[in-house]
Amino acid sequence: MDKARRYRRELAGSLFALGLGFFAVILFIVIEYAGTFSINAIVGTTTTLLTVEGFLLGLSSLIRGEKARAFPVSLGILAMMSSLLTIEAAQTISSLQTLYPEQMYTVRTPFLFSVSIFQYYTLTVFLFIMMLEVYWGSALGRKRRTEGEENWSE
Repeated sequence: MDKARRYRRELAGSLFALGLGFFAVILFIVIEYAGTFSINAIVGTTTTLLTVEGFLLGLSSLIRGEKARAFPVSLGILAMMSSLLTIEAAQTISSLQTLYPEQMYTVRTPFLFSVSIFQYYTLTVFLFIMMLEVYWGSALGRKRRTEGEENWSE
């Protein structure tokens, strides 16, 4: 009975994390379409996400097993590249606004590959949330394996 209860708790926690990630992405989209995001806010937020992604990527060496480490590291590198691309695109749009003040550049202005800064930002936030969930799942899987090893040694 104890195993079933533990399994239900882990399942509930995983579903909560997935729901929270989905809610966060929807929240960012709603906030943007309300028009409250500025280019500087996107740069600041993305810089913070990049910092956390860097720490998580550095901690990935603690994940046991080369196969188990491959996906989180790949996702981390992809998330960091997305963050860097978002920061670069936002800084470029900000510079263009300074050079050409008669033009109006917003977060919805198509820029690189006909994609707006906010679309890059949404991708960055989505990858960040996925990265958190994958690292959380890796830590939870490691905990489960460790508990299983303890049960076999008794």
